[in-house]
Amino acid sequence: MIISLQKIASLLGGSCDSTLQIHGYAIDSRKVEKGSLFFALKGARVDGHDYLKEVSAKGAFAAVVDKDYKGDGFGLELLFVEDVLLSLQALARSMLVEKKIKVIGITGSVGKTTTKDMVAALLSKKFSVHANKRSYNSQTMLPISILESSGKEDFLVLEMAMQKKGEIEKLVSIAPPDIVVMTPITYCHSENFNSLEEIAEAKAEIFTMSTEYAVIHADSAKFDAVYRRCFCVNILYPGTIPVASPFVESHFTENFCAAYEVAKYLGMSDDEIRLASLSLVKERAAHRFNKVERDGILFIDDSYNANVLSSQVALENMPAAKEGGKKILVFGEMAELGSMSAMSHAMVADTALEKVDVLLTIGRATKNMVQRFTDKGKVAFYHFDYRSLKDRLYGLVKAGDVVLIKGSNSHKLWKLIENTTQALNLKS
Repeated sequence: MIISLQKIASLLGGSCDSTLQIHGYAIDSRKVEKGSLFFALKGARVDGHDYLKEVSAKGAFAAVVDKDYKGDGFGLELLFVEDVLLSLQALARSMLVEKKIKVIGITGSVGKTTTKDMVAALLSKKFSVHANKRSYNSQTMLPISILESSGKEDFLVLEMAMQKKGEIEKLVSIAPPDIVVMTPITYCHSENFNSLEEIAEAKAEIFTMSTEYAVIHADSAKFDAVYRRCFCVNILYPGTIPVASPFVESHFTENFCAAYEVAKYLGMSDDEIRLASLSLVKERAAHRFNKVERDGILFIDDSYNANVLSSQVALENMPAAKEGGKKILVFGEMAELGSMSAMSHAMVADTALEKVDVLLTIGRATKNMVQRFTDKGKVAFYHFDYRSLKDRLYGLVKAGDVVLIKGSNSHKLWKLIENTTQALNLKS
């Protein structure tokens, strides 16, 4: 949103004489552009106040800084506040109240980003829509997503994520959703929880008394916390809908069902939704079951992230190998599972035993997956490092094979299929 620095200072409870027009907002100095307002957040490892010189050199107009900051402003207009993070969140909240834009909030354990992208894509064919970029869904990035909107949209589609109880409640205090979509709930970021019911309770913080409509996955609706917190009119998905899914994969079809229900509620006709859906396959985000074929080998890059349910669903949707070929799972350790880690990895391994011929893993928690495979007489290898994993993969793979690459985002396993042709040539 383009707004004067004077107005921003006023919204933050301060004063400023500058009428400079702010054109962008950033918490990362690397993403500052000319005309930006920089929020100098203090993190565990870095302090935004240390980057004011860099921010100024990149053309930022101003910075929001701690009231105790005594350093150089490097030519920036400085707005002094009690708490920089709370000021960022308060500014985003104030903008939404002033602009009166309807908010569609999306949460759950799996499929949030894909569903968010589909909802935004369908609605954008009829309405003005702004959605978080990538997974800008945290207490720091969601406010930036709001501030990056023009303020003239009909809808904001906001993915809301959490790692512990109370975090979604905080996001909702910034952007209370008028419409909620709740995707399936499973073991994800579960190191701070003792059960799935506790995870569901934290997710259910997305419902408020102002929520007018909800689209809830049928499995999520079974949790007591979801039942207790949702007071609004709601519908369960997946179900039978009159518009055919443009996807062959079951999990993307479920995401599409949720997006359909939102679009239908907001007044789009089936014909409008059907026409809008034609572009969804092409617009699929990176590293989400993207298929790449090289020299007769089908690589499936689903490496954006992993939890139990998303891994099992990916395995269920693996295409068959060609005659004489094999199915290979390359799996990176699932992170932030705490005491549920061993059980979660075992659950994925048990599904993989039925679906693939070879298992290649990386990450300490995957050792029990390899053990379960070898106990059943199936081929599996554990790897300490990325290089040995890549060497093993390209030593095994051949024409006719299907390779599913899945793992937590931190492993960056998509790199395995960058320069695929070069790797295959080296093998030969």
